Amino acid sequence: MNVWPSLWVAGWGTPGWAWGRNETFVFYNPFVVVPAATSTTTIIEVPVFIDYSRPLPLPAEEEIFADETSDDSPQPEDGVTQQAMDYFDKAKAAFKDSDFKAALQSIDNGIELLPSDATLHEFRALCLFALEDYQQAAATMYAVLAAGPGWNWETMASLYRDTSTHTQQLRALEAHVVANPDDSAAAFLLAYQYMTMGHLDAAVRKWERVAQLLPEDQLTAQLLEAFRPSVAETAEQATKK
Repeated sequence: MNVWPSLWVAGWGTPGWAWGRNETFVFYNPFVVVPAATSTTTIIEVPVFIDYSRPLPLPAEEEIFADETSDDSPQPEDGVTQQAMDYFDKAKAAFKDSDFKAALQSIDNGIELLPSDATLHEFRALCLFALEDYQQAAATMYAVLAAGPGWNWETMASLYRDTSTHTQQLRALEAHVVANPDDSAAAFLLAYQYMTMGHLDAAVRKWERVAQLLPEDQLTAQLLEAFRPSVAETAEQATKK
């Protein structure tokens, strides 16, 4: 179970999620630069309309208006949003069939139509994780977590036909992190995976490694500040049993 702080921060003049500190920070995504390909990293070309060097864009005015209407209010049909969701459904179907490249293509089409939707970006990161492009997956998740909390395990698991597939992908990432201890992007991504699965102690240990490699990164510092108390409390309770 994930516990999400409820404060806010700002980056590039836009609101974002505050992980434990009521202050602002300048958004800087350290994982945007893609390194040379390795045997365990597949470099996927980034679409021109995606720029994770900046925070995720704010919703368009019509999306904000729709969010503010009550559930009883008649909702005008939004053709663009519906088309984006159709792409998302197509991407999820391809993902369940383990056609991760097709899933990525479909979700990119959806993001082009609805770039402010963090769920679409988080699914994009999952596709990249499955394709073992850890650098881009981390760059994507950095922007997502800077904007708000990510999924829980129930949500992520529902995207797989068989969670053993996720286990295999996780083991591949873990092996990559062991073989490349200075890969801050892979460590950040692994911490996110652990957090989503509810393994907060393991997530904190990986974010601590990221903090060692990127001591100036403010988002990682906030994630650590947010989750260390929960991990410490759990450890303290365990010792009392």
